[in-house]
Amino acid sequence: MKRIDERDTMFARMNLQVGSEEYLDYYNEHPQRKQRDDHIRTLPNICGEGTMTYNPVHSRFADAVFRMLGDINPLSEGKEQAEKVKVTPKEMTETIKNMPSTMERLMSVSQK
Repeated sequence: MKRIDERDTMFARMNLQVGSEEYLDYYNEHPQRKQRDDHIRTLPNICGEGTMTYNPVHSRFADAVFRMLGDINPLSEGKEQAEKVKVTPKEMTETIKNMPSTMERLMSVSQK
């Protein structure tokens, strides 16, 4: 299986701190992306106040989801598992669709 550099995703690149070692390393390897990415960094956040995607209620959910993804990112680091789980696309779709209710049940159990 071909491995990808996760920094190639827009969200990962937007988390690079300007001037940091990681930033300099990435843009030395990919100078064609630097100008556009630096411009995007000057724009308001997606769903931010003043943008076309802003909604006083829904935007707060988007912010919370992005913060949560950032918070759990370190939990995804580690060695690749030797044993692969066999799952069908249909099973994974159902798992993802049911994730909010699953998380709610887990949270209620952990608070008892």
